[in-house]
Amino acid sequence: MKKQIYNNCKSLINETANTEHKHNPKDKPRVREVLNNLLDDLIRQIDFHAMKDTISKGKAEQFKKWLTSYTCKRHIK
Repeated sequence: MKKQIYNNCKSLINETANTEHKHNPKDKPRVREVLNNLLDDLIRQIDFHAMKDTISKGKAEQFKKWLTSYTCKRHIK
């Protein structure tokens, strides 16, 4: 369950980034805003899972750090 939460979040970020890069290849601010808003929503869901003790708080922090890093890599350079 723990790794599944992370993998689902990562695949959602990847799909969203691919779609945004395809439809808005020159619009950096829009792509960054969409990805950052998605990341914010995913972090809230991870915090909810940590609150319900589905995952530990340490694991939640680790997932949030990894997803933040992955989202930054998916921004248009």
